Amino acid sequence: MNILYVAPDIPVPHTGKFLGGSTHVLRISESLAQKGHEVYIISRRMKNQKYSEQIANNISVKRINRGILFCLEGSSSWGRQNKSRLLEKVYFRFYSIFLMIYIIFFMLTKKIDIVIERNSAKGSGVLPAKLFGILAVLEIIDPEVSRIQLKLADRILAYTKKIVPPDYLQRISLTDAGVETEIFKPDKKGAREIRKRFNLNGRKVVVYVGELSAWHGAEIIIELAERMRDVTFLMLGKNLQLLSEEVMRRKLGNVIFAGFVDHSEVRKYISTGDAAIAPYRKLSKVFYFSPIKIFEYMACGVPFVASDIEIIREIAKKHQCGLLAEQNDVDDFAVKLNLLLENSRLRDKLSKNGRKAAVRYYSWDKVAEKILQSFE
Repeated sequence: MNILYVAPDIPVPHTGKFLGGSTHVLRISESLAQKGHEVYIISRRMKNQKYSEQIANNISVKRINRGILFCLEGSSSWGRQNKSRLLEKVYFRFYSIFLMIYIIFFMLTKKIDIVIERNSAKGSGVLPAKLFGILAVLEIIDPEVSRIQLKLADRILAYTKKIVPPDYLQRISLTDAGVETEIFKPDKKGAREIRKRFNLNGRKVVVYVGELSAWHGAEIIIELAERMRDVTFLMLGKNLQLLSEEVMRRKLGNVIFAGFVDHSEVRKYISTGDAAIAPYRKLSKVFYFSPIKIFEYMACGVPFVASDIEIIREIAKKHQCGLLAEQNDVDDFAVKLNLLLENSRLRDKLSKNGRKAAVRYYSWDKVAEKILQSFE
């Protein structure tokens, strides 16, 4: 089949920004291409990226400037004032129309069998699909989805049913985030390298992968480090160094900021951990974010302590690969981390379960299979 993947809010591949969404689209596309399908991606153009490019066998990318004539590299928000919000809303309505016209002309030149649209495309993919009589698939990544998109979609992909209005549940297929199980795997040699580099031999290590954003909840780690001074917290990801001032103020010598780490190196850092942490925060009634770090921990065979939130709870309990703590509860996180760090038998059990489940259920190839099944 020829599949058009409409993802105009993110660059593919990523350029150091919008990592989660970019990774998701690229890995799904790669898995679909490996199954013999031709994939065309319409994505966001960032500075120094080509307008059109074949990035792999059976995968081509067409890139659109967020500013139409020029790149806009930041988030979509232009400010908090009402006038700015109104201007932004008017502009992106115009941008969606421009994008829709572009997609219609593209579909006139290519025989497309299926259109997958991220809900951030605002209908610019599913509407042309309906006009051409093509299967329209809506991928919901957050609550910002319109009734028009839901009505036009023949299939709906989402991480949880709670994000979809009841009238459309019959069209939903539940999917998961995924992980590259050939890249993310236990790496004892790499772990020894990282322990030597940061002088961690003989230390208990808790690893965190992520960034400094509200829903990741990384700030709680500073509180944990103050209470658990015999444990080293190894943190890697974007902007985490912004916490360093607080670390210095509290005179914490057990927090290490590794900074942004190359994708191929991340498994070394995860494998260094005796345990991992994912202190997600639920910012609305429904937790709809992609728990990619959970799958990376599992694939590397490192047991985790994570916030007790719907999607995470289902994974941890189904596969017995991690412990749950009340979100924002420092005491509960400390208790669960100490339980893991002091019980090697429990760690080994959760480690083996996590790696096994990651390979069997959460590789990107398995995610692509579920998506293809939903088309049927």
